[in-house]
Amino acid sequence: MLAKEMVDMSNNIQESDWKTLRKIKDRLLNEYCDNILEAVESTTKNRKGKEHETYLDVWNILEEKDDEIAYMFNDLKRSNAIMKIFHMVQFGAMTLNELEQFSHETRERVKNLLEIYQD
Repeated sequence: MLAKEMVDMSNNIQESDWKTLRKIKDRLLNEYCDNILEAVESTTKNRKGKEHETYLDVWNILEEKDDEIAYMFNDLKRSNAIMKIFHMVQFGAMTLNELEQFSHETRERVKNLLEIYQD
């Protein structure tokens, strides 16, 4: 097997998985953003007398979650889809149940990454 073929096999996902990911990506992103906004709302609810502290808390939430969104959704392409799916599961934007809609190969690759990078 040529080195290029080995690289393609290790990076790309099946066409059907790519179509599935593109189909659910916007929903996952919107749900994740909604969860972030709920966290911000919860943080700002009782801010009276501690507005600056609350502002800093909100800033920290948004800064952390913005990085997570970038890992999951920015520059999404077929060659990095496995890592994007891995991050979606890792950060909770995609459940293990939702992962089941992908091929066995993709699920196994993501699960292997989860084992390697578990906290």
